[in-house]
Amino acid sequence: MNYQEYLLSPQWQAKREMALSLACWRCQVCNTENDLNVHHRTYDRLGHEYQADLVVLCRRCHGLFHEATKPVPPTEFDLKRRRRRAMEIAAGLDSDRENYGLSWILQHGQLSSEKWGQILELFSEALHGVSHD
Repeated sequence: MNYQEYLLSPQWQAKREMALSLACWRCQVCNTENDLNVHHRTYDRLGHEYQADLVVLCRRCHGLFHEATKPVPPTEFDLKRRRRRAMEIAAGLDSDRENYGLSWILQHGQLSSEKWGQILELFSEALHGVSHD
C-alpha cells in the first residue's frame, strides 16, 4: 500500500483521530482549531506509528514547517570547508601511499570502506556543492 492509500485507510483514520483527540483538536503550535492536519514527524514506522511520531498542525503551521525544513544550499564557506577537508584526506592518502605503498594499503585494509565512502562523499560535495549531511 502506498502512502496516499494508507492515508485513506481505516487504520490511519483511527490513528489520526487519536492524535487529534490527544491534542484537544487544536494545532500544537498556534492553538487554532481550524484546518487541522496530522503530520508525521518520521516515516520510519509508517503503518505502525507511535503517537509521538505524530503532531497536530493547522494548515498554516504545517506549511511553515515544510517551508522551514527545505534543504538550504551550501554557502561558499561550506564548499570551501568541504574542499579543504577533501584535500586533507587526499594528502593523508598520498602520505600513506608514499610510506607503505598502495598495494600494501589495499592488501592490509588500511582504508576501510567507511573511509572510502567518506572520501568519495567529500569529493562529490566539493565538486558539486551537494551535502549529504
